[in-house]
Amino acid sequence: MKKIILSTIIGSALVPFLAFAQATTTATTTTATSTNTTSTTTVATSTINSVFTACWQAALTKRDTAISQARATYNTQMEVAQAARTEALKQAATLTDETAQKAAKKKAAEDYKTAARNAQKTLTSAREVARTAFDKEIRVCRDNKKASLEKRVETKKTEIEKKKEVKKEEQEDRKEKRENEKEERNEKREEIQKEVKTLRERIKELLSGNR
Repeated sequence: MKKIILSTIIGSALVPFLAFAQATTTATTTTATSTNTTSTTTVATSTINSVFTACWQAALTKRDTAISQARATYNTQMEVAQAARTEALKQAATLTDETAQKAAKKKAAEDYKTAARNAQKTLTSAREVARTAFDKEIRVCRDNKKASLEKRVETKKTEIEKKKEVKKEEQEDRKEKRENEKEERNEKREEIQKEVKTLRERIKELLSGNR
């Protein structure tokens, strides 16, 4: 009977110890899971470069198309000038007066030179306008690319700072959780120590009473 009573008391005493050990093991092996929900969309450098390339290509196409059109206009004007000179020389050839014929041929040549000079001036001006517009558009392309890259850098910095803040908060949360668990274990340990002390006193009383 004495052995049964002692076994029951000792078994009761072991229960808090086992529960405490299990709680300690669970708290020790629990790993904090990081749930970083920060999601910042940034424009990739490759995308920025692609946009710049497309912008540059569009400006180049516009410039060369304008120059081609100016060249076509020049060719048309030169054809007209040449045709006019040919017709003027033909008319001059019909004149019987040598002086009048020389004057007509001279005027045909001068008119042709004037037309050719005007056509060349128009072509040169059109080329200059096209190239100036191209340079301005390329500067805009470069400025946009620079602004996009700077914005991407700033966005990346902001993203990094947010991640740091989230990580810091998670560390503080884990630290607070560990402190709370430690405090709970200490309280549990004190409770167990009290229970053990009480059980020891009971065992001592039982042993004293059975003598």
